[in-house]
Amino acid sequence: MTDPPDPEGNQRPTLLERLSAFLIREPEDREELLTLLHGAFERKLL
Repeated sequence: MTDPPDPEGNQRPTLLERLSAFLIREPEDREELLTLLHGAFERKLL
């Protein structure tokens, strides 16, 4: 399944690219980064 073409000719990101951006987003500040790292540590990912 592909996205419909953009009428202005701009190339839109694919569905996979949009999902990746949503799921693998960067922390916006130091506090969010620390929360992310703490959660990863608790799940024994680090």
